[in-house]
Amino acid sequence: MTITNILPNILVSFKTNYNNQNAYAVLRYNSLCLEILFLLYKDGLIDNYRIDLKTKKVSVKLKYLKNKPLIMDYFLLSKPSHKIYTDFKSTKNLNSKYDYFCISTSSGILSSRDLEFKNQIGGQLLFAFKLNQN
Repeated sequence: MTITNILPNILVSFKTNYNNQNAYAVLRYNSLCLEILFLLYKDGLIDNYRIDLKTKKVSVKLKYLKNKPLIMDYFLLSKPSHKIYTDFKSTKNLNSKYDYFCISTSSGILSSRDLEFKNQIGGQLLFAFKLNQN
């Protein structure tokens, strides 16, 4: 399964479960999903996640602020038919447009917060979020 098939499933699951005010989202287990969930957990965008190897599912505890979803809007930046790449200078412009985004680089998948500590790195834009600022 390619990167661009997994990402829409993750984003749609988050959006659907936030809209229904569910505490958890359930995703299909795969290495890319785990890599993204680790970034989201490390950066404080989800509360936790648990892997069930028997069912090959990952249960994600979604994060709310004052009973409102932390992640307010979702953007799938690269699509199967149109992949978007960025260089280091362009990622600085993305910080003003989106609160959080991830790119796939030669060093693995990095979040916008990780990019602040990396030197001159770019890659394929994956997705972005607008966050609840309360």
